[in-house]
Amino acid sequence: MLDENPTITKLRARAAYLRDLYLRIKDVESQLALLRAEARTLSEIELVHMFNEAGTDSVGLPPQGNLPGMDAELRPYYSANIAASWEEDKRQKAFNALTGAGASDLIKTRITLDFPRGNRKMVKSAIVWIKKHTKGVASFTIKDSVHSSTLTAWVKECFERGKSLPDLETIGANAGWVVTLKERRE
Repeated sequence: MLDENPTITKLRARAAYLRDLYLRIKDVESQLALLRAEARTLSEIELVHMFNEAGTDSVGLPPQGNLPGMDAELRPYYSANIAASWEEDKRQKAFNALTGAGASDLIKTRITLDFPRGNRKMVKSAIVWIKKHTKGVASFTIKDSVHSSTLTAWVKECFERGKSLPDLETIGANAGWVVTLKERRE
């Protein structure tokens, strides 16, 4: 058996170490996903029920050893997103629902024009007078969207002011309660 080149031996050892790191990272990420799921269940379901049973919206945790004091609070939770990954008919249904609810001002429309290659002069002209210079446009797309933060804020406002909303599932929204922790400043 021939002696292996020491550089190759060293390289192989470092590559094996990298492999081991990737496997450890994958394992830690998997554990982290499980911990996040458990925390979500605890904060969005279990503790919400317990707070409701106790008839309170906050509870204090005094400092303990090196752990800081914290306040657990029951708060409303709002989330909304018309996902770009949705089928186009589902997205259109959501935009129609917003329009029907008088919230069409939330919808942003982007029109994309595709010009043939090598037509910079036409592009410059189109910027100035787009309607006069669309003859050379190969294609265009129209894409409606609503930023998730904007939609979430609107859903929250409707809930808090008692305004009617379209079907929450149609507009990718949900609302509920969540328990949050906040460190005490003492």
